[in-house]
Amino acid sequence: MKRRCRLKSISAVTCLLTFFFVGTWLVSMVVLTVVTAQEFYDALYQRSLEFANSVSQYSLLSTFYDPASDRYRYQDERPDFLEHQMLLAIGNNVSASYYTSGYYGSGEKSKLIRDINYPLETAVLVYDANGNLLHGSEEDILYFNYYTQEEWDAGTDTAAGLHYGWINMSEGKGLSNQEDPYFLFRSMYADSHSLRDIAAIRASGYFEGSELKPVTLHYVSDAPIFNSAVDQTGEGEWQLLFDRSQEYKDQDLVTVYITYPEMWDYPGKPLTYKGQEYDSLAALTETLELPLKDSAEYLDSSIGDLNELLIFDRWIGSAFSEAEYQDTGKYTIDFYLVTAIRSNPLACAVSALQNIYIAAGLLTLAMLLFVRSRIRKYLWPDASF
Repeated sequence: MKRRCRLKSISAVTCLLTFFFVGTWLVSMVVLTVVTAQEFYDALYQRSLEFANSVSQYSLLSTFYDPASDRYRYQDERPDFLEHQMLLAIGNNVSASYYTSGYYGSGEKSKLIRDINYPLETAVLVYDANGNLLHGSEEDILYFNYYTQEEWDAGTDTAAGLHYGWINMSEGKGLSNQEDPYFLFRSMYADSHSLRDIAAIRASGYFEGSELKPVTLHYVSDAPIFNSAVDQTGEGEWQLLFDRSQEYKDQDLVTVYITYPEMWDYPGKPLTYKGQEYDSLAALTETLELPLKDSAEYLDSSIGDLNELLIFDRWIGSAFSEAEYQDTGKYTIDFYLVTAIRSNPLACAVSALQNIYIAAGLLTLAMLLFVRSRIRKYLWPDASF
């Protein structure tokens, strides 16, 4: 009977100690996580507010509207180059990441807090002055500068950016490699986020504006140096990607040569926004019809929670004229750059604090076992169990 009572007493004390120590650990970790998440929230919020402007800056779109730049008003001469820079702005920002190295928020972080490289969801869309969508992240596009057949034959391989164009690669996405005409490019992009193994592309097709509709497409890969001079010697081996010439035999086609092609393959994933499901952040952003709204409506559409931070913003491509604004109350707008960036401060905090969770958990367990052994030693010194 005494043995049974002692067992019950020890079990009860163990349960109370476990409840106390584990409960204290849980509460402490929850409080620490919330505080850390708030610091991440502040940093991510600032990063999100700067996203649209940084997209325009790094893609050099802002130089078209800077009187101090050589490209000021260059879009009037080369609208194809402006569109190329728009595509570059999208292609360079199909995803982003938040990286911490030694610091986060405004103070120095503990060595126990892990450095994190946390992925952020993004979307970049370009609209014309009337709010019509021109290009968006959800498209998969190959964009490039190219030479005409005459220029290639003349050996103008050292010039770059004479002409600019793009190919819509959305066809076949998600299908098997036999059904996807651009599967090779997608697989290369998946490995390195670039097409650096493609030395040149020879495409026959027709243009609609600056969009090339390819009918036959060849490429050269694994050639460190390839240009028109090398091509004329026959040293380069063109490989066929696809040939649809039989379908277009009655249409006049042109042949162009593409060097340094670039592309993107949008890694969109489903999300829920205000109770509605969307295929991707880009698809959500497109449905909101944000371009023509004022700044306050952008903030109204945004979400600011510890477990979801979603900020919409825009940058306006416009050479602001004070005289025009004084006369009409308006100024000429060329296009709108609309961005969305989505993050999770709470998930960032959990990832950063993993070492502290483990260290504090082990310390709690050690304290629990130590206190339990002390209590059992002094309350039941003759216990052999």
